[in-house]
Formats: sequence, C-alpha cells, structure tokens
Amino acid sequence: MDSKIVDLTYKLLVGIAKSGDLINYGELYSQIDVDPRDPRQRHYASEILESVNNISMKEHSVMITAVAIDKEKNISGGGFFTLAIEFDKLSSDSDELERLSFWSNEVKKVHELYKENDEV
Repeated sequence: MDSKIVDLTYKLLVGIAKSGDLINYGELYSQIDVDPRDPRQRHYASEILESVNNISMKEHSVMITAVAIDKEKNISGGGFFTLAIEFDKLSSDSDELERLSFWSNEVKKVHELYKENDEV
C-alpha cells in the first residue's frame, strides 16, 4: 500500500470532518485518483480506506471513514461495517437499524473530535 495515498486520503477525510460534512465515495475517489468504474480500483480504494481506519482507530478510537458515504444510500458502505465488526465496535449479528445507529453515532464522534481539536 502506497503510504502517500493513505496519507492524502486521511488528510482529505480530516478536512471533511473538521467542516462537519460528509463526502460521497465518488467525490473522494476523484480526489485520490481512483476510477470507481474499475472493480480493481474500487478494491484498491477499499484497501486505502481500511488503512485510513486502522490509523484513525489506533490514534483516536474512531472510524474516520464514517464521513465517506454511498451517494445513493446516504450511509457508509458495507466495508465500513465489516471493519466496525473487526474492531469490535459493532456486533456481527447487527440489523439495519443498529448499523444505522452505529454509523450515525460514529459520524458524530468523528465530527466532534476534529471540529473541537485543531491539533488532530
């Protein structure tokens, strides 16, 4: 994994979090030069987002990629929830409502962390 692209993605998501916004995957991918139409590039993007989350969890115990969403569903994608389960932040048998609640709370935590702290 190219650490430069991971760092760039992390910084982009921090900027989104600081502004209290969300970004859809298509907008994010265009900023990190990933073609969402190419399945291999989408897989690569998933690996980048996983790396970003690993850093975010290690440093701040939040999943910063909560601010990245599927444009059609207005919520993070399946990979986000798979990682949340791996991080023991979400139960593997959680239903749709529990996932929505978890994601919403994680977005709030991310926004609060970055909005209140310019040093992060």
